[in-house]
This record gives sequence, C-alpha cells and structure tokens, in this order.
Amino acid sequence: AGRNDGELIRINDLAFKNNCRFNTVDEAVEAIRNSFTQDVTGVGQTVRYLHRKAGFRDVYMVMDAKPGSVAEFRCKGRVELWDPWTGNIKALRVKGETPEGTLVELPLEEYEAQIVVFTPGKKHVNPAETSDSPAPAELYFPLEWNVSFIPTMDNKWGDFRLPAGDKRMIGPEARRFRWAQETGDMAVRAMLPETDDSAWEEKLHGFGSQMYVLGPISKNTGIYYLEKRLAEMKNLDPSVPEYVYGRKFVWEPYDFSWRQGKEGDPGHQGYHGLKRSITNDFLCLGKAEQALNEIRYVDEIPEGRYYIWTCVTTDNELTADILFSDQPPEDKSHTSPVLTPSIIYVNGVPVSFPNNGIKLNAGVNTILARYDNAGRGHFVVRLHEVPEASVTTPLSMKWTDDDAVIPFDIYAGKSGAEWFRFLSAPGTSAISFRTPGEAEAWIDGIPMKKESDGRFVAEKVPEKAAVAAIRIVPPGPGVTGGALIPEPIEIETDGSGLMRTGDWSESGILKNYSGGIRYKNKISITSAQARSGIIADLGKVAGTAAVY
Repeated sequence: AGRNDGELIRINDLAFKNNCRFNTVDEAVEAIRNSFTQDVTGVGQTVRYLHRKAGFRDVYMVMDAKPGSVAEFRCKGRVELWDPWTGNIKALRVKGETPEGTLVELPLEEYEAQIVVFTPGKKHVNPAETSDSPAPAELYFPLEWNVSFIPTMDNKWGDFRLPAGDKRMIGPEARRFRWAQETGDMAVRAMLPETDDSAWEEKLHGFGSQMYVLGPISKNTGIYYLEKRLAEMKNLDPSVPEYVYGRKFVWEPYDFSWRQGKEGDPGHQGYHGLKRSITNDFLCLGKAEQALNEIRYVDEIPEGRYYIWTCVTTDNELTADILFSDQPPEDKSHTSPVLTPSIIYVNGVPVSFPNNGIKLNAGVNTILARYDNAGRGHFVVRLHEVPEASVTTPLSMKWTDDDAVIPFDIYAGKSGAEWFRFLSAPGTSAISFRTPGEAEAWIDGIPMKKESDGRFVAEKVPEKAAVAAIRIVPPGPGVTGGALIPEPIEIETDGSGLMRTGDWSESGILKNYSGGIRYKNKISITSAQARSGIIADLGKVAGTAAVY
C-alpha cells in the first residue's frame, strides 16, 4: 500500500479525525512540547539532555548550554555539579524555583557534558558569592618547543611489519620521497635545502616504474599502423603523446612493487585488514570501483584497448618465458575481469607461444602487449625452465623471492644516478636504510658520514626539520625509483630538535609518524604568580596529552 492507496486512505480517515491531525511536523512537535513539562528546558536556548534515576537521586547530563546560562530542571532539592573525571562535587547556583522545577545556572562550556545531580528532600545552599578579582596575567609560551620522539609501535609480534622483531620499536621513518633522475647540474645542487623539488615525482619505498600504459583506445578505432609503430619503438619518451585519428593519448608510468604489487591494493581481503595474502596479479587496467572487500577494475569505455610497453635488459642471450594471467586466480584473491594479452611483441615481432620459451638478445629487448579489456592480471618475464622458489616471504607476491624473474627496464638500458629528498624530523642525528645500489647522503646540505649497514651520521645535527637528500647509483637496469629503497628509512633523533606545536602531517615525514612527542619549554614567572596557581591553555589537542 502506498500513500495514494484508496483503502489506506479510508482506514486513515476512520482512525484519525480532522481535528486530530497536524498540517506540518513543526505543529506536531510543538503540540507534544506543550503537552507536558520537559525534564530540562533551556532558558532562551535549546539544550540536549539525558535523565536517569540513581537510587533516590535524579541525574542529568546536559550539553550545548552556554557558560552562565540558565536551564529549568523538572526537579527540586539540593543540586550539584559532579565531575566524572576527578570525582569533585560542588554546589550549583539556583536562580529561582518554578511550580514544577528549579532554575539552575550552568557554568561549563557548550561542548562539555555537565553532570547535574539533584537530591530531593535536601535543602539547597547556593555557593558563596565571589568578588570580581583582576584578570590574571597572561604569559605566552615561545613559538618553538624542544621536542623528542617517543616510539609506541612495538613490533615484537609483527603487529605492524614483517618480519616480526626485526626492529622492536618503530619510530620516525621516511616512507615517501621526492624523486628524480640525475640530469644537468643536479649533482651539485640536488642536496641543497633551497633546491626546488616541487616538480619531482613522489615515490613510495619499494615501488618503482616498471612499464608504461597507454589507453583506453576505442575498439572501433583503427590501430594497425599505431600498433606496428609502437612495437618497433626502441625507447619511449612519455612526454611525447600519441595521436590516433586526431585524438591525443598520453603514456603513463606504471609503478608497482615486486613484493607488495600495486600500491594500496593487495587484492581481496577480509573485513579487518590483510588475510595473510597478497594477490600475484599486480597489473590493473581500467576504472577502479569499490567492491566487497576489494577494488575491482572495469571498463572505462566499452571494450577499450590498452597497451603496455617496457623492456628487459640482459647481459647475454638467453631463453625466457612470458607468464601472464589467463584464468581467474585459484586463491580467489580478486574478482576483476582477467587481464589476458591479445597479442605480445618482443623486439617488434609477434610472439605465438610466449610462455614456452622465447629468445632474448643480449642487451635491450623491447616488449609491447595489447589488452582488449580492463581488469587485473600479471605479466612477468622469467628465465625458461628454472624451478620456482620453494620459500616465499610472508605477505608478498610469489615473484619477490623468484630469482628467475627478469626485472623490467623502462629506460631501455640507460642507467644513471637517482636522487631522493624528504623533510626529516627536527634533531635528525642519523638515518639508516638498505639499498642494492651505491648511496651517499646529505642533511641540510651537509654530507653525512657513511658507516656500516647503511647508516649515515650527521656531522652537524640540525635543530629544525631539515631536508635530507640521498643519491643512489643503481646496481643495473630494472631497479629504479622507490625500488632502490625497499624498506622505510629509519630516522634517529638526539632530542635537540625544535618545532612548533600543530599538525604533524604538515611537517615532512611526520605525516606518517605514529607515536608520541615530548614538548619541552621554559617560561619565567614571579613568586606571586607561582603562589596564585597556573593554568596552561594548550589550545586544541587532537590526541592524548599529559603535562609535567
């Protein structure tokens, strides 16, 4: 039955006469309000409240009342304000009584919950009047505070990272960096704090560009000559667009980690995070949409086509297989349509059986693959007839421990130094990280001393947050970007740092910091001020704070 159902209208007219109906919701609310006295009514304002009986007492919780405003309670007797945090009890000021209740002055702020307790039958005595005293002197803290960092993430059992216990307490770390390949005079200016890196790319540790993606291109668009030209390309400049019948298409770099796959998308998971698995299908093409505990990739345009272009660079001639997805994953790690290449070109030549041994030349070998639908899958070049790894790293794709996997090389054999920059924590005294390449490091423009195990020590510890710069020469083709720093960079501080209070996420690597910070400062006060009591106003605190 709907609102225009005849039978419903007839029954409604029979049950509710015209004089028992209201034309608007506001009329109904007003009628209810006037039918009985409410437990709490704000005088000149609207307040929210709850009312409970606790034995012989009436307990009210009131919010939204302005400091010094008055509310009428439908109760009489002794009235007190109870502090649930400290247990303190103090008498409230009664401004008068009404036939059914008591007018009470409420002292706290609008956002505070006021616990008002009536004891019926007990005589109320107002608190003593206080004479107006001169306003206390205001003292302002210095803008900058001495800070030290207090790690709280205990990784003994692997709650935050695997392997467990590798580093017990996780403190400040650098996880994302501004990144660029070394060009021109970068070798003499990239380490300087004043260098503008706003145009540099952002990279996450462990993730590097492995291929370029073009598309989607409509199925109805002729691609024969385009595809032939793309297959014969010896190298690719992503700044040069492709034009297909007058329409512009741009190559986009595709980053992934051989351990974690596509950033932020490990595949289908449970309701409460990772379920001990990461899908081996790291290649995702199409429009991302939220599905049940996963992200699915669907067509951006009907039957749109995509191209991926990359290279593998080898020292010698060898035989390899190209492994690609052609069935849904057996572990049900995602439900996206399966990405299976329609055609694969190696060195400009179509390959009929790419997973049954293909010859690769010594040097650069170009690869082009076309996909005729969106979805998810994998595309891996691997040495022919080499057994797979028997042991795999927990929470990783199977490719990460497979020594037979040949890394992709989007730079077609060209290799050079790469730079990473980040704004470190105040008082940074040392940084530590692993890299397969050769590394140098600077802090605030000053070279850091290289020690063993990837640790670099500051010659001069900067008090404030300073730019750290790292130059890495890759070990060879195919390892680039964040892949050169597979794990977060550990930051050591010596407690001498200076920082303003405020939002950590606006201060470089502290955006990813989870832990405590101890702020320390000094102010001068007179003995009279010390005797009169001191109140420290910390402003808005968006966490748990303790004052010592």
